[in-house]
Amino acid sequence: MITMRTTKRRMAGLIVLACAIAVLCLGLFACGGSSADAKKAYVGSWKLTGMTENGEAISQDDMAMMEAFGMTVSLTVSEDGNFELMYFGESQKGTWEAKSATEASFTVEGDTVPAALKDGKLTLSESGTDLVFEKDDSAGKS
Repeated sequence: MITMRTTKRRMAGLIVLACAIAVLCLGLFACGGSSADAKKAYVGSWKLTGMTENGEAISQDDMAMMEAFGMTVSLTVSEDGNFELMYFGESQKGTWEAKSATEASFTVEGDTVPAALKDGKLTLSESGTDLVFEKDDSAGKS
């Protein structure tokens, strides 16, 4: 026979268990956004897929024409904190830092450019120009 005392003990036990699970979940959530995890999202080869200058987007036709003429722009982001920007056959190297899973900064010769990562697109913004990159899955494949 279940008594009132047994029911209270079970209820207290369930409350303690629920609190323990809640604390564990909060702890895991807080640790989930580590800088190492955030950094992984940026590492890899990126290809320029869009550009906006002073609020005007470059059309996809213009982007395709640039690529057809070999005027490509790519970004290689390394895990060691370095990057290389290749544009129209020229190379520029610098360092980068992940501030979070959605924000980073890229620095070349003392100038730092903010970057945002959203929906698989990496956007570097400076002086009214946004360069939008997407991961280049073909990079490194033969």
